[in-house]
Amino acid sequence: MYNGIGLQTPRGSGTNGYIQRNLGFARPIKKKDLRFDPAEDEKRRAKVAMARQQPDAELIEHNRRRAIEVALEEWAESVNLYDDDTLTEEEIESRKAAKRIEIEEQMRAKAAEPPSKRQVSSSSKAKMFGQYAEA
Repeated sequence: MYNGIGLQTPRGSGTNGYIQRNLGFARPIKKKDLRFDPAEDEKRRAKVAMARQQPDAELIEHNRRRAIEVALEEWAESVNLYDDDTLTEEEIESRKAAKRIEIEEQMRAKAAEPPSKRQVSSSSKAKMFGQYAEA
């Protein structure tokens, strides 16, 4: 006998008493507690809402301005604007202001281009999710 399983003694049984695991037996699947838990449901809803949350407009504007300033500084370094001893600070700032306007126009033109197929599908998907949320 092994852990209370099997024959007390194999004598007279016509077997050697060896015990095997029944590999054909499928154990029942333990079912999760299906009762409704409002706290758990709220956590799940918050997680889904965070996944669909749109970025903050101020953050997008900050990143746009930062990209302009980075491009402006890269331009200034490429033309050695700061290394030129003949230019005053006012002249440097006026050249940078003119170039800043030019870079902003380039970025606006780039933003006005028609969206790619991927951007269109993501915006249409966002509209679809908005309609589901209203329903």
